[in-house]
Amino acid sequence: LVFRPGDANEALVAFKLAFEQLDRPVILLLTRQGLPVLDRNIYPDAENIRKGAYVIQDSKKEPDIIIFATGSEVWVALEVAKKITDKNIKVINMFCWELFEEQSQDYRDLILGDNSTLRVSIEAGITLGWERYTGTNGLNIGIDTFGESAPGEDVADHFGLTPEKCIKKIRSKLK
Repeated sequence: LVFRPGDANEALVAFKLAFEQLDRPVILLLTRQGLPVLDRNIYPDAENIRKGAYVIQDSKKEPDIIIFATGSEVWVALEVAKKITDKNIKVINMFCWELFEEQSQDYRDLILGDNSTLRVSIEAGITLGWERYTGTNGLNIGIDTFGESAPGEDVADHFGLTPEKCIKKIRSKLK
């Protein structure tokens, strides 16, 4: 299992969950970047990561866009959803693909939504594999090269993993 917590609250739950796994290996992917702490009075409880993926921010109406993010990119997805005010956006915290795949088909369908909705992944890693969730017409924002080294903010900007650059890519895809 690969766990990608998005904030300190999720990291605590992830450590507990990791120690509960007695029959399979677990890796925790942690960042050294300073991340915003998600206000759990606004966002769902961190215990939801036990499902592998959960709706961290729902849209008021049927979503035009579903954004999947994991780990340190969750806050980016939430900022994108906040700034694209003319679209209904649902944000999914995709903490662990393997745990998500173990959920019921009804739950997975609830998370994945309609195939006609633009699905976007934001991942500070390779985009390979995200097409499983975003589909062939989805948009996968990530890092498919290697060898860059700089402060975290500079690397995020270089690879287009800032809210502003993700918005630009999403708007371009919608055209």
